[in-house]
Amino acid sequence: MKILKNQKFIFALSSLIYSASNFLFVYILTRFMNPSIYGEYNTIIMYGTLLSLLLILGTDQVILRYYIRNNLKSLLNNFYIWYIVINLFLIIVIIFMNFYLNINSIIFGYLYANFVVIFRIINVIIRMQSDALGYSFYNLFSKLIELITILILIKFTFLSTNTAIIAYMFSVLLTSLIIINKVIKNIEYKKSELSIKEQFNYSVPMFGSIILTTLAQNIDKIILPLIISAHQIGIYFSAFKLTSTLLIFQSIFSIVWMPDIIRKFENKENLQLSKTLGSIQSILVILISILISFNNLLVGFLGKEYSEAKFILPILFLVPYFMMLAEIGSIGITLREKTHFHLIISLFYTLSNIIFILFLSYRFGLEGTAYGVVLSTILYYILRNYVGLLLLQEKIKFIKFEAINFLVFLLPFLYSTNFYYFIFIVLILNILILTNISWRLK
Repeated sequence: MKILKNQKFIFALSSLIYSASNFLFVYILTRFMNPSIYGEYNTIIMYGTLLSLLLILGTDQVILRYYIRNNLKSLLNNFYIWYIVINLFLIIVIIFMNFYLNINSIIFGYLYANFVVIFRIINVIIRMQSDALGYSFYNLFSKLIELITILILIKFTFLSTNTAIIAYMFSVLLTSLIIINKVIKNIEYKKSELSIKEQFNYSVPMFGSIILTTLAQNIDKIILPLIISAHQIGIYFSAFKLTSTLLIFQSIFSIVWMPDIIRKFENKENLQLSKTLGSIQSILVILISILISFNNLLVGFLGKEYSEAKFILPILFLVPYFMMLAEIGSIGITLREKTHFHLIISLFYTLSNIIFILFLSYRFGLEGTAYGVVLSTILYYILRNYVGLLLLQEKIKFIKFEAINFLVFLLPFLYSTNFYYFIFIVLILNILILTNISWRLK
């Protein structure tokens, strides 16, 4: 048990440092890229990320779900068939497009997508092998190499959208080559194999839900170029990237908690999801209160060209808040293998996001876009969380839990209109959190 706790600590710490480095990257890149170039860089990454979901086809989720009881080799062999076929198709499409378009950005997006797939597959295998030190090395060393490469590019004034992407690909390639032998040696042979049909029956609905969710999370960045300038797009991206402060804890939670909860479910142990929800909500409320309070300082470090981000950053902090809460209850959908619910909810999330963003962005600009994303994320949270809890027949203190969420939703508006009311609501939230903690200690 002591070793397990130490492993969890190493997983959590390395995830914390890795995510914090992403936060640092925002400040480094915005200092040496103007908003227009920074917006172009993040647009390529966004489309590359969406393409990586097509290439991976939910295989990382398959490994997370079936690694414990199925032979990893069979899971990967099933994946390779899809991966090779879809890559060949994409290469043909890119060659055909070359006759009509300047495809420089498309090529870099395509290459970026493939390296994201490599990183995610190796990452999830290391996680399921419970190799905390290997996981730490793979994540932190790759980030260190990327950072060093970026700083070298800055030093010799070679930093651009393309060279920044090359820095990421180089870091993944180098680190993967170093660790791959260790990962292969740690693979345990299991007799049980998953057929292609069984794997696709699980992964395709999961892929559909993931790509719809990711699309919904990025639909604002797809729509915005149609209605605002490149300069404003860069400002919006910079604010959204800063919300990664809260995503640090989402990544820790997913890495440490999810494999553990799957093992508990397989062993028919008590999952205690209501306790987890209450604890995570308490931590997030404290964090979001602090981050909104220091909004001007966080934006100030980006540089003068990004000063407009201060109007939307407090609003966008609500997105990872509700996303994090949605992850907890939704584990019930995964554990019960009802992945079609993921697909339906993600479809609803995508459509609601489009509607809210189109309506609010035209009327209220960047702030309207930010609130549109938040409102659709809240609907997504409600559906994912409570469908999952219902499937597991878990009960929570609904009124108190959602009352806290409602007060959190008010924080950005109060911060921008009346700071004294903002402080008052923060105090009420802290009182509610303290009562939650004292109730759980009894």
